[in-house]
Amino acid sequence: MELSFLKTEKGKNVLVHNGYTLTKEKYGADSEIIWKCSQYASKKCPGRCHTQSNNVVWDPDNHTHLPEASRLAAIQFISEIKENVTTYTSTSASVLASASKELERKKKF
Repeated sequence: MELSFLKTEKGKNVLVHNGYTLTKEKYGADSEIIWKCSQYASKKCPGRCHTQSNNVVWDPDNHTHLPEASRLAAIQFISEIKENVTTYTSTSASVLASASKELERKKKF
């Protein structure tokens, strides 16, 4: 299963796995990347995940909260706006209008 990432407001990669968002914590042995739940500080969530070569190699699924569908949608929405602003020569208003229409379309499904 290929890994899925979003960009934070600060441009950092966030791993999206099983409905949770995880931030890079450190590098482990054998080119492993260790990710911690993005709700670690605010909710004291101990959730962790290890990836290697674009695959999840360890996931104990020990989060102390439910998956974050609305948080994921917000991060994705902001990420798409930023990508469109840097990719296209459209005005800010047209980029926001386009992203809003796309968000409404996704809500219907």
